Amino acid sequence: DIKKGGTFPIIHGVRGLALEHGLHETHTDQRIMKLAELNVLKPEFARELVQAFRYLMSMRLDSQLSATAGASGSLMKPAELSGMDRELLRDSFGVVKQFREIVRRHFNLGVF
Repeated sequence: DIKKGGTFPIIHGVRGLALEHGLHETHTDQRIMKLAELNVLKPEFARELVQAFRYLMSMRLDSQLSATAGASGSLMKPAELSGMDRELLRDSFGVVKQFREIVRRHFNLGVF
């Protein structure tokens, strides 16, 4: 599920960090780069996060455009993807996993 496992954690994790730091940017990729400027995120990781976010959003859009009526458009079948797309998807989910850990530690969410 691209939305649940990919875009949702990025959007809401970045939103939480942006609110904490009083950022006025409204686009997720702009917020990520601003957080890097403030040294909340390392610049290299911020670039990877933006790339992962954009890739996941494009995959989700492609899936929604090709979905039949009634299908969610967020679910991907890795077996139907090319080898390169599977690798990019795996890498993107790896970046999301790292970001989720950063947010979990930052907001001390391990206690819940």
